[in-house]
Amino acid sequence: MIDHSLNLSSSCAQHYDVWGGFAATVASADDFVTARQADPNLQSLFDKLDRLGLSAGRRGFRHCMQHCMSDVQFSVEDVSRLNSPLLDGL
Repeated sequence: MIDHSLNLSSSCAQHYDVWGGFAATVASADDFVTARQADPNLQSLFDKLDRLGLSAGRRGFRHCMQHCMSDVQFSVEDVSRLNSPLLDGL
């Protein structure tokens, strides 16, 4: 029997590696998917990253950092918690 949770966990870690900081660290945890579902704050934070990532994929990362951030509505606390080098200076 194949353990699909390991594949999903690995896939999540790779997806959030680009952000670095908190997102990459938390997403690499074995129980990330479960923790995200159980914690509304974690769910909200990663939902925002997902929306930003989708916009960046469609419009390009530089454009998105300049124009899409207001759509995602990161709070100061979100940006601080994420501690992502890609979000520095916001």
